[in-house]
Amino acid sequence: HTRRDVRLATVSGVVTTTADMISYADRRLDALEMITTKSYQVEPNPGNREPIITEPEPGCWGNSVGLRNPGMRQVKEELSRMRVGKLLNLSISGSSPEEFITLARYLVDAADLLELNFSCPHAADGYGSSIGGSWRIASSYMEQIRSALGDDYPLPIIPKLTPNTDDIPRIAESLISSGADGLAAI
Repeated sequence: HTRRDVRLATVSGVVTTTADMISYADRRLDALEMITTKSYQVEPNPGNREPIITEPEPGCWGNSVGLRNPGMRQVKEELSRMRVGKLLNLSISGSSPEEFITLARYLVDAADLLELNFSCPHAADGYGSSIGGSWRIASSYMEQIRSALGDDYPLPIIPKLTPNTDDIPRIAESLISSGADGLAAI
């Protein structure tokens, strides 16, 4: 048998919701090569009220945190105190291209990659899957973000696709042609 290297990363969400949890994953979870943060927004967001579990179908469970986060100022402060040895993929969420651009500029020194949350199904209207579910909206956001940040933005910009659409190939193609450096598909 030939040994295959397994490369793992966390996905945005429950595992890496705090700086302490990111540090723990960095120090203790040796199989990980990349840590993806939860999604951060310009302003703090209290998220959904407890319980934060959803059951879309009987026996099918998921989290419904609703993008709970402390906002960009606090996360930049927290991440600036950390020394993460693994690749750090910073997930950001906005309801307009301008919010994504603000976050990308403000947090540019906080990570190794930048993930645009175009996927969250539990976010308020105007966020997450309401962006990524339409190739027209997603590509418009990506074009505006790439145009504002330029081709020399130092981090790879990777939109995260939503599975909540029947048109993933068209959305993926439109994002790449609009300036995405890659795609996150989970």
